[in-house]
Order: sequence, then structure tokens, then C-alpha cells
Amino acid sequence: NICDQTVTLSDGSSTETRYTANGFTNMAANGEGILEALLSSCAGKMSYTNGKFNMFAGAAQTPSLTITDDDLLQAIQVATKPQGGEIYNTVKGIYVDESNDYVGTESPVYQDSTFLSADTPTSESSANYVRTLEVQFPFTTSESMAQRLQRITLNANRQTVQISLLTTTKFMRLQPNDWVYVTNERLGYTNKVFEVVSMNLEVLSSDV
Repeated sequence: NICDQTVTLSDGSSTETRYTANGFTNMAANGEGILEALLSSCAGKMSYTNGKFNMFAGAAQTPSLTITDDDLLQAIQVATKPQGGEIYNTVKGIYVDESNDYVGTESPVYQDSTFLSADTPTSESSANYVRTLEVQFPFTTSESMAQRLQRITLNANRQTVQISLLTTTKFMRLQPNDWVYVTNERLGYTNKVFEVVSMNLEVLSSDV
């Protein structure tokens, strides 16, 4: 349903479907590669829980659960290292241009001035701190769609804060790629949104 939504383009009047997967393959292709190509066309993610594959398209969620201090069984651990080890402030995408005989084409480079400013040390504004991320969209044939996808990719790259916490079984209903609110007095969080990356069940021993 998210992929079928209609979005208005930058000219203020034209519209297109939010995401479409435009490509072909055959049974000789690598299955993992096919899935990655399909997911790239909708900024998608996939998880496997309770014997089922679950796909999440690239769109905001409204969390239905909130983890508060009362739900914690130990203090939250915080990490701020980027997942891939590199952090970027500029992004360019390569897509298959339907208006040019489906030739691989670069979409317009997008640079976030706020990100670039944050990456540029004080008193070094004359230096070049542009870091460009290149992403490929093999099943995307629209330039405007590729632009939306590359901005989503860049914004996701800037989400470097990860937390690890131990809570009650109340939150076992969550699954990877769900969004959840976290409220924590020590860290100054009030309904701060986090994406669930992974979960596991731990059995705590009791001395009683």
C-alpha cells in the first residue's frame, strides 16, 4: 500500500507512484541479489520472524509502543559509531533511465548543507569535507524516484546513535524494522523514535 501511494513531484502538479520495481531476471540469477535489487526500489528492508518474511517499504511509521524507565531491567547502553564506519553528507544515485533506452544514468547529486556543516570543523570552512555516497537502483527507472530513494539512503546513514536495552516480555511483540518510542530521563529522551535492529530473549537468574 505504501508503494502504491501517489506523490507530487517538485513542479507542484505532476504525480507518480511512490515506488515501483521495474526490472527482470531469470532463475540463474542469485536470489540474494534479486531481493536486494527489489528492496532498493522501495528503500525496503526485510526480516524473518515466526516463520515468515516481512517486508517494510521506506516510509515513516507511527510507533504503537513506548519503552519508559519503568520498563527497563538495566541501564541503557549507547553507541554512536556509524554502522558502516563511514558517514556521508552527499549522495548520488545510479538508476536505469527509461527516457534514455534504459541506460544506467546518474541522478542529480544531492548534498545536505546541514550535514556538511556538521562535518566541517570550526575554522576549516575552506577545506573540502564533502563525502559522497554512491548508491545503485537497478530496478528504478524514474529520476524523481531515484532522487527520493537517495535522500532516504543519506538520511539513514546519518542515524548513528544505537541503544541496547533489556526490558520486559511486553515488548516481545516488536520485530526487526518496527519503530518504537523510547522515553528515558537520564538520556533526555522523550518519545524519541528508534528502529528495532535486532531482538533476543534472555533468561535472568534469581537468587531468591
